[in-house]
Amino acid sequence: MGLLKINFYKNFIIFLVLSIYPLLITGPFLPDLFLVISSLLLITILIYEKNYKFFNNKYMYGFYFFYIILLLATLLSDHVLFSLESSLFYFRFFFLIFLFIFCFNQSKKFANYFFYILFITFVILYIDSFVQLFTGKNLMGFPKFENDWRISSFFGDDMKLGGYIARIFPILICFSLIIKKINKAIFFLVISLLTLIIVIYTGERAGLIILASNILFIFIFTSKIFNLRLKLILLVIFSIIAILLYFFAYKNIVNTKAFERIFEKSFNQYEELVFWQDKENSPNYFTSSHHLAIYSTAFKIFKDNYILGAGPKTYRKLCSKKIYASYYITNGQKEKIININKDKPLKWIDHYPEVLKIRGPNDRLLESSLYDVFADSCQTHPHNTYIQLASESGLFGLTLFLFFIITILFLFIKAIFMSLFKNISNSDFMIIISGSILINFIPLLPSGSIFNNWISIIYYLPIALLFNINKLKYLDEKN
Repeated sequence: MGLLKINFYKNFIIFLVLSIYPLLITGPFLPDLFLVISSLLLITILIYEKNYKFFNNKYMYGFYFFYIILLLATLLSDHVLFSLESSLFYFRFFFLIFLFIFCFNQSKKFANYFFYILFITFVILYIDSFVQLFTGKNLMGFPKFENDWRISSFFGDDMKLGGYIARIFPILICFSLIIKKINKAIFFLVISLLTLIIVIYTGERAGLIILASNILFIFIFTSKIFNLRLKLILLVIFSIIAILLYFFAYKNIVNTKAFERIFEKSFNQYEELVFWQDKENSPNYFTSSHHLAIYSTAFKIFKDNYILGAGPKTYRKLCSKKIYASYYITNGQKEKIININKDKPLKWIDHYPEVLKIRGPNDRLLESSLYDVFADSCQTHPHNTYIQLASESGLFGLTLFLFFIITILFLFIKAIFMSLFKNISNSDFMIIISGSILINFIPLLPSGSIFNNWISIIYYLPIALLFNINKLKYLDEKN
């Protein structure tokens, strides 16, 4: 293999890595394909150059151990072949870390290229989203959703726009710190405002919480973007704007569909009552929240497989079993919480603010079938990273993941201390990166499957940057 060919492959790897995150807009296939191709090329180059020490990184040992746990959980699973689809090649996400290390070492301009790629991607999404918001259709003709108010841009009916830009946002801000020509404060304010507006109109509540948390973390704890005086001035301005909006535009705000979904529906879900069946007669669990029903099923699976879990991706196989089944009320039956026992006559419980009425056996007011009223908790995954790891990888997998989170939390707190008390501005990189990792894994938020290739590529981006933190600091000092 000649030198020219090696250099071509190295540059091609950089191109592939730069393309991965914009391609997430198209779905999981292309970015995953680019990840696999670039990983295979990297392995080929390292073997050719006999650089076997590249993967001998002591900080990677925890990831290797996690992979072993996933494989063991799969091999002990009742659905080995099905579980292998997620666990066998899970190590490819570790290669994102190696690929970023390689790209930073290979090209001094990689950080600049990556920033401009992300920035152009965001600008295109901004333009397309606002076109969809104001005209009803985006540039490709995709309409708005849910009574003509939710936007999704190029993602179409796959409502991932909010989660995508909310999670990539801190990475864009992080890379902007090394770009000399940019006014950091103005860039942060403009990008924050545009992203916030779009995420609100995506109707993705988890995305809004993630974005708002990232904005607050960066605004409060970093020192390179805003000095203390400017922070105080901005806080006063934002407070005045918030007060004026509350008094003069309150009705216009709360009457929007976005406000209704993001705020009122969220509050109502937390206030909903939960009812159990008689535990002596049935193990099934009934609730008015579908997330609680899903978590209940996952917990039942965990109790039967608490050491290594039931195996990655097996929730969707096990959730339909009678011993794990849980149910939630559907079809807008919020005013009628139903408590049933399949072995006994049906009873309705009508819950009103004034009185709780219990009606008789086999109530004739039950006009729809049981299946129209209830939906089971069977989903593709438990919708919470911690609960999913507990049910599918057991205490071993969950403990290792918690150790990782605690380590990131320690790095985050240490970086804040360095920034606030020792005035070390390049600690801002650690604050943004470690903060974004912690926010991605907020325990109380519903989440995608941790074994899903699309979301995993996003999750591993700040982790990959964490391994290159010294490169970012060096580039910052050089500029």
